[in-house]
Amino acid sequence: MALKQKIRGQITRYFRAEAFILRKLRSYFEDLTIRRLPKTERIYLPLNTNKFRWQVNLSDEEKRAIAQQSTHVTARIEERRSVLDVGGHSGYYGVNVARQFPNSWVISAEPDRVMARTAQRVAEIENIVNFTVFPSGITPSNVFGLPRFDYTINLSVYHQWVRSFGFESAQRMLNLLWEKTNFTMFFSMADTMGSPKNLNHLPDMGLTREACKNWIQENVLDLPNSRVSVIDEILSSYESSLPRFLYVISRIN
Repeated sequence: MALKQKIRGQITRYFRAEAFILRKLRSYFEDLTIRRLPKTERIYLPLNTNKFRWQVNLSDEEKRAIAQQSTHVTARIEERRSVLDVGGHSGYYGVNVARQFPNSWVISAEPDRVMARTAQRVAEIENIVNFTVFPSGITPSNVFGLPRFDYTINLSVYHQWVRSFGFESAQRMLNLLWEKTNFTMFFSMADTMGSPKNLNHLPDMGLTREACKNWIQENVLDLPNSRVSVIDEILSSYESSLPRFLYVISRIN
């Protein structure tokens, strides 16, 4: 009996050691992939982790703008809620929400596999267990299957939907996403004044910033049972020469 227990203990220790080594190897190769991102890749640092020496191609002004936008979002979210971060990139907004609200449930939908992996690794390093990444974008076919969320973060994604699926499909997607949002959606998009680069797919919004803002509110954000507020103008980290409007869409019961 003693010999059997001894053998069983040795086997258990062996497999635990093997599992530990496999986890370390997996982490090493995942981290190596992230560290070897092209220098032109723009990475949002979700938290102050020192695990990676990432190439961060963002100016101090852009970093402040991202932090400012994140502050606007977290200031309007309550604990014990569900949050969907659409196009979550490397996790800046989603991970920060999960960190600040540990009793909430945060899902990030990000089609870029490296960005999705980056976000998940940061959450693991920081021991944030209420955050996970769905490594796929929102599309006209899968938006129907989304569950309801209390809050939706939809920042600088809508104009990419228009580019990929057309304006009418993008609008249907936004309406369906709003139907599945219980309380609040945070929204920003490129406009034809502030983001002229590669945006020929967007309808003409006018010749002034005010005209663009009004066009977005009247043609994109005219959602049922909603109240729309512009809370700030945020400098985008790409494709933009002027700040983008940050909208908060609140449900009217």
